[in-house]
Amino acid sequence: VLFDDTLHRCLDSYLKLAPRAYDHAIRLPDSARSMLKSVHRLVFMTFLRMSTHKESKDCYITPSAYGEMIYDNFIFDIPKLFDLCILYGGGNNAILSKMISNIFSQQPRYNDDLNDIVPMIIQIFENIKEKCGLGDISDEPQILSADNVKSVFTLSSDDFRDIIFYLSDIGMTLLAFLEIYPEASCIFHQHTFVSRLSACYETLVPELEKSLKQRKSDHPR
Repeated sequence: VLFDDTLHRCLDSYLKLAPRAYDHAIRLPDSARSMLKSVHRLVFMTFLRMSTHKESKDCYITPSAYGEMIYDNFIFDIPKLFDLCILYGGGNNAILSKMISNIFSQQPRYNDDLNDIVPMIIQIFENIKEKCGLGDISDEPQILSADNVKSVFTLSSDDFRDIIFYLSDIGMTLLAFLEIYPEASCIFHQHTFVSRLSACYETLVPELEKSLKQRKSDHPR
């Protein structure tokens, strides 16, 4: 695993591109759907195996050595853990929780990485608000001006769709990760993430809903 670049590319591409449960239904022939299901399971079993440092009393890697190996060789990182949670959460929550808890416990530096990523996630919400003309994220609800509302309504159809899908992806991914690894909530709390997310929701989502209704009215088909 450490030295097989083709395996890394294969696993990374699947995590990034595999359809999520909330994606539009993909019409596949039965044979292709069966193959996708098989690949989906094999990828999960591969990551599960890579998260295990001890198979028996005689076959194991010491926790400290294992922690260094997976971190220094990018076997796991925070985006991969996010993807694993959204792709395999639900029926696999128990085993995913054990798997991710083991990764964090064997390599505490992943906590530092998560701590660095949370501000980036907050910045993503801020960028979306700015693209919609709704200003910066703050801890207090904002009063919308006519110009701000107009900006949401004048987004192109492609931009509007991308924002909806992007918000859905971020929200569902964070929900899956925190349900599977609730210990991470402490790190999010340190960045006042809940209040920032709440302010973003109150400002952004109602205007997106209004714009969506208007677009449906203008283009009923």
